[in-house]
Amino acid sequence: MRDPLLLTPKTSTNNYKPNYAFATGEVNFTAYSHVTNDISADTSDALITYSQSTGSLFYNGNQFAILQGTPTLSYTDLSIYD
Repeated sequence: MRDPLLLTPKTSTNNYKPNYAFATGEVNFTAYSHVTNDISADTSDALITYSQSTGSLFYNGNQFAILQGTPTLSYTDLSIYD
């Protein structure tokens, strides 16, 4: 079993992408994107972006975590809490 990733709406306000409303629970698939590298993450329109090559996780365009071992990640692995 893998550890869940929990995010809060208060994590960041920089470059907020208003198309994604927050609600407590699982992250909607339209708010999540995975890309091949960090440069692509910088141009992603998604609220939460995962760079597969580095394991970097971005929120509102800002890197906030690096997942060790670059695991496979899906929007269903993420949850929002308040």
